[in-house]
Amino acid sequence: MERLQTGKIGHELLELEHRARYLFAARLCSEKHVIDMGCGTGYGTAILASEAASVVGVDCSEEAIDFASNNYDLENVRFFTADLQDESLPSILQEVRPGGFQVVACFELIEHLEKPARLLQNMKSVMSPDGIVLISTPNISNPSRFVDGDNPFHVTEYDFERFHGILERYFRAVSICEQRVHLAATISPGEASRRDNERWPREVGQPKYYLAVCANDEKFLPSMNELVLLTNDNHLTLLHRILKELRSDVALKSRQIQLLNERVQKDEELLTEFRKADNLLRRLEKIQDASISAASQQKSMLERLQNELLREAEKARKYELQLKAQD
Repeated sequence: MERLQTGKIGHELLELEHRARYLFAARLCSEKHVIDMGCGTGYGTAILASEAASVVGVDCSEEAIDFASNNYDLENVRFFTADLQDESLPSILQEVRPGGFQVVACFELIEHLEKPARLLQNMKSVMSPDGIVLISTPNISNPSRFVDGDNPFHVTEYDFERFHGILERYFRAVSICEQRVHLAATISPGEASRRDNERWPREVGQPKYYLAVCANDEKFLPSMNELVLLTNDNHLTLLHRILKELRSDVALKSRQIQLLNERVQKDEELLTEFRKADNLLRRLEKIQDASISAASQQKSMLERLQNELLREAEKARKYELQLKAQD
């Protein structure tokens, strides 16, 4: 299964996408008891823990849980291994949090599972009566899918209708947010802050991810503000370096194409000369064939004349013998 480990060079934009979801969720976790289902290496669990009263991180990978436990050993965080599709999971978590969790987070997991319905049922079972579920998945309709190609780790992929449809089977209230991923540039006075009612311009086109907020009733759905998370300078530096390398590569490829075109032109000129020589050779072969045919005919005629002379000589000899016999 795919797992994000933060801090890897070249994964800055992917990390930005994942962090944005957890930062969005953290706003809704203030002083609440939270569970991060499919927590992976635990970086997101730690983000939730910065606001929550407590967070439980659960994942099916022992290796991921070991990494999370060793790297995010926080007082209000607990990690353990479990199968999120197991029917016994709610009873296990009931012992951990008898009253249920006020926030149940599950990001970029449902598309990996063969039994998404079991995951959703477990999420509903461990959520407190007034709690919320936060769940996200990539949008199969986003054009980047056709650039990146099919993901071999995905079992079931979702567009808006399919995602909303499966969620409303388990939750009476479903509100789906759209996540878009773009580079951004800002100019802000040092002490200025944006007013709460100001919003960033909405981008056009298909969102890359959907993040749903679900509850047992609409009255439990929280108010949500838009989140804008900017890429860092290291990422921009990397992008500039990649762009510079791409430009250099384009220049090199352009020069190679030019040389190939010149070679093709020379080859075409040689081919033209070859065709001329080939035509001349064919004409010579025809002349040679005609000469051979004429010589063959002359030889046949000569042989015929020789045979006729031999026959006439034989007749003359026989006639001479007859004359001698008469004498």
